[in-house]
Amino acid sequence: MAELTRFDFHVNRFLHSDDVESMTAEEVGQYILLLCHSFVKDEASLPDDPAVLARYARVKKVSDLVMKKFPLVDVNGILRRQNPVLYTEWKLAKKRSENGRSAVAERWEKDSNTDVSTNVIRPYNESKPVVDTHTIPYQSIPDQPTPTHSSSFSTSTWKTLAIRFRGALGKFISSTKTNKQKYAEFCSQYGEDAVLKVFDEWIGQNKSWLSEKDDALFFFWKNLPELIEAVSSEKEQQEPEISEEKVAAAMMQQSTDRKKEIEKELRDLAEAKTWEQTHRDEI
Repeated sequence: MAELTRFDFHVNRFLHSDDVESMTAEEVGQYILLLCHSFVKDEASLPDDPAVLARYARVKKVSDLVMKKFPLVDVNGILRRQNPVLYTEWKLAKKRSENGRSAVAERWEKDSNTDVSTNVIRPYNESKPVVDTHTIPYQSIPDQPTPTHSSSFSTSTWKTLAIRFRGALGKFISSTKTNKQKYAEFCSQYGEDAVLKVFDEWIGQNKSWLSEKDDALFFFWKNLPELIEAVSSEKEQQEPEISEEKVAAAMMQQSTDRKKEIEKELRDLAEAKTWEQTHRDEI
């Protein structure tokens, strides 16, 4: 078990304790130091040795009032001094630590049993296998549209989505087999770039309520096809791009038209000047 280094310090209970209220400032210091030393020792206890306890408390002799807070108890067949309240906190902290380790071990075991190609780490010199996209579930359904990207789902990276998820919501992604399989299938169908782009926009718009959900990805998978379709429709409605050749041709045409206008203006000025000279005597 990992070393326990923290415990809950109940301030009100400590301040309103009759014994603590009777202590001097020096005795309060002795008491807190012994509590700290006790918490990191065997079963949150201290040796029944006045010299050792005095060294822990940084005094020549621990006061009787402080010693009263650490009665003698049997710890694995040895009499040691133990504070009953601190011992309760120690057991609670120990249980939390064990539960945390069990949860981590269970998660690692679950991830190691996940049979998804995105979770396979290959040697650096091993080439990626060619995956037949016709065997992917979404490709076997006639109603599904033809994929816009032909890359296999082995190129989709679950870690990329996990990093973006934690960056947006501040918590770890739910790395279940179902979520990884969904991600692989959608990346194969729509392309990873499209999925990640839609994910960034979706999670940014719904961050406030998604942070309270245990598995926010459930809602993303549910809405992803509609979101992809909306993005595709919006792109189709945008004005078509004009090729460089057409732009150049338009500029050339404008230049030619302007040149003709200038030539006409010059001719008109020349004609006006000629008429003025011819009819000068008549003016």
